[in-house]
Amino acid sequence: MRTSSNQQEVARAQQERIFAEQERAQEVQRNQELSAANEAIRQQTDKLEEQAQSLRIANLEMEQIAQELIQQRTLLQQKNDALNAASAEKNEILNIAAHDLKNPLTGLKGMLEILRSGDDFKPAYLHRMSSTMQQSVDRMFDIVRNLLDVQALEEGVVKPNAAVFDMVSSVKSLVDTYRLPAAQKRISLELKANASEVLCFADKSLFLQIIDNLVSNAIKYSFPQKHVFVRTLQITYSATIANELQQYGVFDVRLLEKFSLEQPLAIAIVQDEGPGFTEADKSRLFQKFARLSAQPTGGEHSTGLGLSIAKRLVESMHGVIWCESSSEEGARFVVAFGASIV
Repeated sequence: MRTSSNQQEVARAQQERIFAEQERAQEVQRNQELSAANEAIRQQTDKLEEQAQSLRIANLEMEQIAQELIQQRTLLQQKNDALNAASAEKNEILNIAAHDLKNPLTGLKGMLEILRSGDDFKPAYLHRMSSTMQQSVDRMFDIVRNLLDVQALEEGVVKPNAAVFDMVSSVKSLVDTYRLPAAQKRISLELKANASEVLCFADKSLFLQIIDNLVSNAIKYSFPQKHVFVRTLQITYSATIANELQQYGVFDVRLLEKFSLEQPLAIAIVQDEGPGFTEADKSRLFQKFARLSAQPTGGEHSTGLGLSIAKRLVESMHGVIWCESSSEEGARFVVAFGASIV
């Protein structure tokens, strides 16, 4: 009886051992399957990550291509705008040449036909006619010179040759050439200097071209019995310069901030008692072909180029130019340069 019981226990133990081995085998198989599944998932994840990385790279490349296309489109648009602006400017120049040159040429043609008629003209009449013809020639010369100056500035042909010179003597010589035109319009032309010598560092020839334009305009836009003042100043840029310049009627000194403290400055001021400029005028005062509300008072011509040329010339020599004006007090142009090399 005991033997049978022992055999049963042995058989049960063997059976349990078999079950345990089977479970272990199954557990090993499950672990292997899980490992294989995890490996498959890892490989798939790696593959997906590689694909995602490829997509990120592709997206970056697409973004770069898109950015390059935008830049190219912008560049093309800028070039197209520049071409349109150049075309519009050439059309404007042609219009000026056709319109502004036509009138003096027509006048010259008429006067030459009169002279060729063979009539016996009195000397006084011939003198008046020759003066009128000279004015027509001067007008055409100014138009051509302005157009050539604009072209030279656009092409970078103008290269300032800066050197130190005396602004007082230079401006005096120029002002003297305008005393007769001013007197003919019964305009008083006055030159003042705060020092016997005002040293300026700029290209003397280009500087005189700038002042010539400003003085010419002051006379051109002033009415008879009015005054044109030209002033030259030697002054040091300092914290009190605004107060110092107020005595000369200059109140806006913001552009002088480009200069260094304690730097000597050479300043020229051209002031008239003409109609002045409106706020709209002042916003486009130095633009090419600007047509302003003020008109010449003696039938003189204007190409609308002089002030834009003056500004370009001033800036090419590292100077500043600005205008202060009201419709009641005329216009005051201020030009400032360093007095020595900075």
